[in-house]
Amino acid sequence: MFHSRTARTGGIAALLVAGAGLLALYIVPGLLAAPTVSTDKPMYSAFSTVHISGSGYSANQVLAVPVIRPDASIVKGDGTQTAGWDTVTANGSGSFTYD
Repeated sequence: MFHSRTARTGGIAALLVAGAGLLALYIVPGLLAAPTVSTDKPMYSAFSTVHISGSGYSANQVLAVPVIRPDASIVKGDGTQTAGWDTVTANGSGSFTYD
């Protein structure tokens, strides 16, 4: 089973994987909307498709999407079980969806 969590940052440092490296993003309360990431279900059975959405990012920001399996391996989300991860680009409003 996979568990989903809604991630929110507010007033503390959030660590995001962005582009080719790690980006430490510091959110000052009231200055910027905190980026969020959520899934469409609280739990998933093995091999089911996870729908991920997010908002509050910079327009056209490229974000890494690691799919971490129960054995801790990281694979592409295309069903091939190939090692590595995918990327998603936020739209002009700073939102994204990924399946």
